[in-house]
Amino acid sequence: MQRRAVLFLVLAAFLVSCKKGMDTGPSYNFWIQRDGSYIEYATAAGSIGASLSNPNRTVLSVSASDYNGELFDISIETVGSRFYEGTYYSNSASYLVYVSNSVHNLGSSGTVQYDLHDSPGLPPSSYTVRIDEITSSYIKGEFSGNYLTNYFGGFNPTVQVTQGGFTVKRTY
Repeated sequence: MQRRAVLFLVLAAFLVSCKKGMDTGPSYNFWIQRDGSYIEYATAAGSIGASLSNPNRTVLSVSASDYNGELFDISIETVGSRFYEGTYYSNSASYLVYVSNSVHNLGSSGTVQYDLHDSPGLPPSSYTVRIDEITSSYIKGEFSGNYLTNYFGGFNPTVQVTQGGFTVKRTY
């Protein structure tokens, strides 16, 4: 009986140590809800660093792309040399929140760029980005909003990007 108990403990310890060795961290993903459809991007990455235009500001950026050349970007620029977890609003005067979506062929040729701009006859374009976790290896968060605008007008002047989430590998 004691031999079985010892064997069971050794086997349990082995399985736990194997699982820990196979643990590769979080499952990376980036998804959005656009015009009622769920879209998951094939690749995504995030970074935090000094602003190129002002070294006294810090920028968090998360970007995603797919095989068709479609892109989705979120950037938040804050004052100071550190970036903190928290909730950021696109209508704040204290920092900058930028959201954009380059969409491939929505009824036109090429790629159409949609940005955080107001569109006539609609309420202001508005987004809330919550950064839940920042580690040395990944950035995790989610966002919600109403619409992005093709500043140049054309075939489809707005897209409804209402929510999304991400856990992306931190590149620096």
